[in-house]
Amino acid sequence: MKDFFPTPAPLRSVKSNRTLIPKPELDLYRGEADDIANISNRIKILVKAIKANGFYPARFKDSITKLENTDDTELIAVDFADDIRDLGGIDKMFHYKPIAQFEQVAKGLYAQQQNLIQEIYEITGISDIMRNISKEETATATRQKGKFGSLRLQQRQSALNNYIKSIYTIATELVCELFDIDALKEITSMALPTNQELADFQTKQQTVQSQFQSAMQAYQQQMQQAQAQGRQLQIQAPQQPQVAPEVLKYFSNPTWEKLKEYIEDSRLRSYLLDVETNYSVWETDLETQKSRTELFTTITDTIQKASPIIAATPELADIYMKLISFTIDGFKVSRSLKNGIEDALLEIVENIKKKQAQPPQQQPDAQMLLAQAEMKKAEAEGIVAKARMQEAQVKAMQAQAELQLEQAKVNIDTQAKQADIQLKAQKNQIEAAKPLFPQTI
Repeated sequence: MKDFFPTPAPLRSVKSNRTLIPKPELDLYRGEADDIANISNRIKILVKAIKANGFYPARFKDSITKLENTDDTELIAVDFADDIRDLGGIDKMFHYKPIAQFEQVAKGLYAQQQNLIQEIYEITGISDIMRNISKEETATATRQKGKFGSLRLQQRQSALNNYIKSIYTIATELVCELFDIDALKEITSMALPTNQELADFQTKQQTVQSQFQSAMQAYQQQMQQAQAQGRQLQIQAPQQPQVAPEVLKYFSNPTWEKLKEYIEDSRLRSYLLDVETNYSVWETDLETQKSRTELFTTITDTIQKASPIIAATPELADIYMKLISFTIDGFKVSRSLKNGIEDALLEIVENIKKKQAQPPQQQPDAQMLLAQAEMKKAEAEGIVAKARMQEAQVKAMQAQAELQLEQAKVNIDTQAKQADIQLKAQKNQIEAAKPLFPQTI
C-alpha cells in the first residue's frame, strides 16, 4: 500500500493530540444538553399541571351537570335564581385553581431553554444566521445569510470529501495492483480484445489483403492480355474485402494487457483516477443556472474574438489559451468539462496552424484549362464513338440472329414438305399394288 494503512485516517470532527479514537461533538456541550433535557421535563410537568379546573357549591351540582349536556341556545329552569343573584352572577359560582404562577415559571424555563439552545449553536458553529430565524427578511437578505452560513460548514464538507476520496483511492489501488485481467473482465463486463486476439485479427487481415492483391494482379494481367489480343473478357474485378464496423470498433479499443499496464502505473493513476470534490452543493438552482450561462457566454465570446486574431497572428495562440484556462478556473466546473473545453480549443488552434502551413494553391492558367477541356471533349467523343460502335455491333448481331432464325424456319418447312411428298408416294405405291394380290374369302 502506498500509505501502508488499508484504510484512511479516522474522520474526526473533534480532534485530539492524545488519541485517534473519534470523539462525538456531544461531549462539547453535554452539560448544556443535560440542562435542556432537565428543563424540558420540568416544562412538561408544568404544562400538565396547568388545567382549567376548580370548585363550585355542591347544591348546584345537578343543575351544572344538566348545563354541560345542553345544546346551543337551550335554557334550563332553576329554582335558585335568587342565590345566583346574591353571588353576583353565574360566573361567581365557579372558583378556578390559580395557574398564573405555573405559567410564569414555564415561561422562564422556556426562555432558559432557548438560551441553552443558542449556546449550543454557538459551540457547534450553527448560528441564527445559518438558520434564518427572522421572518421579516427580504429574499436577498435571506439568500445572503444562507450562503454565509454555508461557508461555516465547508470545512466539514471538505473533510468528508477528502475522507471519501481516500477510500476511493485505496480501493482503486487495490484493484489496480491485485486484480488480474480475468477479475477485471468479470467485474467491469467491458468488451475489450486481448493481445492474442488483436494479433490474430491483424494476421488474418494481412492474409486477406495479400489474397486480394494477388487476385487483383491476376485480373489486371488477364485484362491486359485480352486487350492485346483484341478480345473482351466478361469477368468481374475482385472486390475489396470489407470488415464489419462493430468488429473494427471492437479491435480499435485498447487491449486488456495495455489497460492493465496502464492502470498499474501509479503516476498516471494518481492523475487520472482522482475523485472530483470541488463542486459546491451549496449553490441554489438560480445561482447554478446563472453561473453556467455566464460560462457559456464568456467562452463563446472569447472564441469568436480570439479566432480571427489567432488566424492572423498564430504566435498569440498560447497566450489566448492560457487566458481562456484562467477564465474557466473562475467558474465551478468539473475537471472533465474543463479538459474538454481545452482539448477543443487546442484542436481549433492546430487546424488554424495546419491551414496556414499549407502552401497556397496556384490558380491554373487559361491555356491549361483550355487544354484540359479539349482533352475531356476528346475523351467524351471517343466514349460516344465507342458506344455507337458497340450499338452497331449489337444491331449486326441481332440481324444475323434473325437471318439464322429465318433460315431455320425455311429448312424446317422444306423438310416438312419433303416428308409429306414421301408419305404420299408411299401411299400411291400401296394403292397400285393392291390388284396384284387379290383377297381370299
